[in-house]
Amino acid sequence: MADFFEMIKKVEKDLFDKIYRNVDKEINILRADIKKEMALGMKKARHYDSLCRGKLAEDFGFDKGRGFEFADSVIEAVVEALQINPSKTSNDITINIAAYREDMTDALSAKRASYPSKGGNVDWLVWLLLKGNDVILQNWGVLKKNINSSKSRSGAAIMAPVPSPLKISFAVRGDFAGTRNNNWITESAKISKDSIIGHIKQFMERCLRL
Repeated sequence: MADFFEMIKKVEKDLFDKIYRNVDKEINILRADIKKEMALGMKKARHYDSLCRGKLAEDFGFDKGRGFEFADSVIEAVVEALQINPSKTSNDITINIAAYREDMTDALSAKRASYPSKGGNVDWLVWLLLKGNDVILQNWGVLKKNINSSKSRSGAAIMAPVPSPLKISFAVRGDFAGTRNNNWITESAKISKDSIIGHIKQFMERCLRL
């Protein structure tokens, strides 16, 4: 009887060893699939189009026709920071996915997360992801009428001081204003969730082919 149980243990070990080898072989495919889905999710989110060619591009003063460079640099940083690693024990396999840091430092490391201006750095990504409806600049506003387009990066708007009696201040548009738990990155993760789960299931199926 002891020999029988030893044989069962050996068969189990051989099976798990085979599965583990498959995990090591397939994990890079899963990493690529998840990163691709996260990038697609960020482009599907409403923020992306507005950053590339819409209201956010105007509000943040991106150079005309170059908003996509700012948006794509953030996608690149978020995707690069994704961590997908298998954890293996004697009888279990877990896929650990670290999508983004809660404080958004991964996204904020993007090359174009800010840019220099005459008045100082324009930290547009911090504003978009974390500042919510907070006032960013008191007595400053985005002007779109009767402007000198030669002084406007976007060619459509310019940020300028507003006389204090008007009580106009600059903040991120309410429909895009993000906070730590609800912003472009978190919304993109929700958009990508089902597709990512599908890739994980396919990964596990491939690993179980003996």
